[in-house]
Amino acid sequence: ARALAERIRAATQAAEITFEKLRIPMTVSLGVAERPARSAESAEDLFRRADERLYEAKSAGRNRVR
Repeated sequence: ARALAERIRAATQAAEITFEKLRIPMTVSLGVAERPARSAESAEDLFRRADERLYEAKSAGRNRVR
């Protein structure tokens, strides 16, 4: 999941977005949490951990994966 998030981050940063002949740089911050296959963790808890990682990424600066 982290490798996929990193590819999304890199692709977003590399995207060539222009508007009225101006390049618009884009970045994205992503939070990643994984749940082991036999874990008893609820989906709600998993999403809560991913949300916490997202806010960690945002706090660390733009264009991050945590």
